[in-house]
Amino acid sequence: MRSVQPSRAELWNAGELTILDLDIAEQNWSSVNDGDHRWIEETLVLKTITSGSLVIEQDGINRRFDPGSFVLIDPAKRLTEHFLGRVRVSVVLIPKRVLRSRRLAATLPGLMAPDIGTPDVAAIRDFALCVARQAGSTSEQTRQRSSDNLLNLMELLFSDPDYYNRGRSNSAIVSRAKQVIGSRFAELDLDPLKIAEALHISVGRLNRVFRMDGTSVMRHVWIVRVEHAVRLLGRTENRRIQIQEVAYQSGFSSAAHFSRMFKNRFGTSPRDIHEYHEATLKIG
Repeated sequence: MRSVQPSRAELWNAGELTILDLDIAEQNWSSVNDGDHRWIEETLVLKTITSGSLVIEQDGINRRFDPGSFVLIDPAKRLTEHFLGRVRVSVVLIPKRVLRSRRLAATLPGLMAPDIGTPDVAAIRDFALCVARQAGSTSEQTRQRSSDNLLNLMELLFSDPDYYNRGRSNSAIVSRAKQVIGSRFAELDLDPLKIAEALHISVGRLNRVFRMDGTSVMRHVWIVRVEHAVRLLGRTENRRIQIQEVAYQSGFSSAAHFSRMFKNRFGTSPRDIHEYHEATLKIG
């Protein structure tokens, strides 16, 4: 990696693993492909964010990792890391030859971010942190055994990565995604990527579970938005509210888009609903 030196970095070995504790001020790191850094291509990198936020870009996809996040990276594929503010990261470097000796896949198709809502994943992350927090102060024998135990646990992730990315169930992901949408629907730029990042899963996984639920991510976002708009239009204190203002407060970027989605949902225009509510209020 090419970068300005981090604010603080400590490194030690635990068996065949290398452990780093990084405390980094705001920086951008990019992978390089030259002779001096060729070794990194033969290493998988396990990172646990303990404070601050890290954005990783690989294959044209940006993913944000907040405290508690747990991600496996294959640096053989070019990537860029953006440290937002001051970030503390626990890093475990795993030689690919060690994985091959255990008959495990030594390459990753992309970033692998197991669902930390899954108890098994949380346990693996916590054990990795426990090993890292020994800070090289324990005996060589203890570090060797800790390394072996961590690799044994990591085999669970490599043997069935889809399971650990799935979380408890598809319905749990959909439920959690709907909670995120319900609290953030008014954000004009809310999209599947931001929702997936909030859940620490891939966009592909998010889209698949919504398709299995008979809908799509953005369709649910639009439904939540138009139903919120109906509530705004129906409130007595808002009976004179402008349609464009309702659109913006409900998360739509324009009144025209809002009107199309509203009519698609209810078969009528938001202005007709608005006038109906006003007439009802006058009669009442």
